[in-house]
Amino acid sequence: MLLVLHNIMLHKKIFVLIFVLQMVFIANSQVTNFKNWYSLSYEQNIKLAKKFKIKANISQGFRISNIFYTPKYSLLSEIGVSKKITKYYKLGFSYRATYLNGFKNRIAINNKFSTKLKPFTFGVRLKYQIELEKNSPFSQDFRVKTNVKWNAHKDYKPYVFAELLYNDTYNFSNFNEYRLGLGLSADHKKKHNFEIMLMFVQAINIERPKKSIVLGLEYLFSK
Repeated sequence: MLLVLHNIMLHKKIFVLIFVLQMVFIANSQVTNFKNWYSLSYEQNIKLAKKFKIKANISQGFRISNIFYTPKYSLLSEIGVSKKITKYYKLGFSYRATYLNGFKNRIAINNKFSTKLKPFTFGVRLKYQIELEKNSPFSQDFRVKTNVKWNAHKDYKPYVFAELLYNDTYNFSNFNEYRLGLGLSADHKKKHNFEIMLMFVQAINIERPKKSIVLGLEYLFSK
């Protein structure tokens, strides 16, 4: 009984912490654009040989920007595969199509590094991506993302993250954006994962750089 009460109080503290940080985040950001990102994903391990497995993933996303002004909508369909190379390193490849308001292709290579130091998990992602869009110049991005996850409970894990983006195109080559965020990951029976995320986005090194707040909700089913 005491253990149950302890878990309930722990869950409440985590949700209160996330809520308070979100309110502080919004109050101090002078936001010009609010966005919502939603995603449904499915992943499965695939055995290609006796000792060789990969993880395949497919996801469907829906995004809304300029929520309080003139909303804009987009759909994102993505497929990817990843392979755990070592205990600390995972390599992945993905393709994403963005459509509804125009059509855009994105191909990405992900290098993920992680290590555990109880009760935290530290991670770094190095990502290279190219975007192809009709009547637009070739564009490539180099992205570095760091995150820290607090393993507060086997089912509930708050986390924070930061990301820096470098864009290279025909008339621009510089750091162009950074992102700061926090969230909560919740697992149910190891197959169901729910995430809520709040992210602050700041454009840099361009004229009239804009700020945004993104609220993200994601569901992942693993098999």
